[in-house]
Amino acid sequence: AAIVRYGADSLGVTLGGLLTTRQIRPDVRVADLALHKSGFSQPAIGERVGVDSAGVKGPFWKVQDAELAAMNANIKSIFIEKGTYPLWAQPATISGISYEGASDSTVIFADNNTNFGIQVLGNHCTFRGISARSTPGGSGDIAWQLDGYDNTMINCMVPTSDSYGIYISGPRNIVTACRVYATDTIGIELASGADNCIVTN
Repeated sequence: AAIVRYGADSLGVTLGGLLTTRQIRPDVRVADLALHKSGFSQPAIGERVGVDSAGVKGPFWKVQDAELAAMNANIKSIFIEKGTYPLWAQPATISGISYEGASDSTVIFADNNTNFGIQVLGNHCTFRGISARSTPGGSGDIAWQLDGYDNTMINCMVPTSDSYGIYISGPRNIVTACRVYATDTIGIELASGADNCIVTN
């Protein structure tokens, strides 16, 4: 018996027995439903990836997931809607991505008493309109920690910190027009590895 060849997008299947074959295809209505396209599609090159903790204005709830999508689609821009997000450790493999928050007073990354609010491990990235905080009276957590190099922070904020507000350990990082409020130690610290960094208002 002849075996039917289905197309790449076919929903049919052929079952083979000892003596015969049988073609099974679903109801047309089921096929139409399966081929229905959802509202989200993979971002194209040149677009930006959206993040929304409420799951309304962006397909991703966490920045970590948006970073994976951005790297996969070769996108260099991530927009973060207002909301409170869990702590965020940027992968060291990230390079050249621009992160923009809705505003530094409404986009907040909280430490939850573990290590930091935001840890920047990547390089050549820009952060704008984003806040990071750590809870006072905790375990000495840092709000912003810049361990990568050639990164830029613009109009970012530290509302509270249990330790340093912005701790810079990587070289050639730039911090400009950022606000640091209540910290338990130093607002902005340049560690021994922070060579050729610029901090300005």
